[in-house]
Amino acid sequence: ALQLRQVASELLVVDVDTARAQGEVDDLSDGSFVTNSKVRVGTSEEAGQCDLIVITAGAKQKEGGTRGGVIGGEFQILQGVF
Repeated sequence: ALQLRQVASELLVVDVDTARAQGEVDDLSDGSFVTNSKVRVGTSEEAGQCDLIVITAGAKQKEGGTRGGVIGGEFQILQGVF
């Protein structure tokens, strides 16, 4: 939606797994024919300079577990992001 509505001229994808980040960029770039937004892999330092940051990181829920059971893991992930 950010890309299609041209909310930003450039979208950065940041992931500790750079191959995964590149895959996300490749997928998002498939829609580049309908928008002027550029999509590329970025660094955490670059993300720190952005006007808008969307964090999609999260801990995996274990089988039989609850979303509440992963809050501690998610908190640790967010601490690592900041």
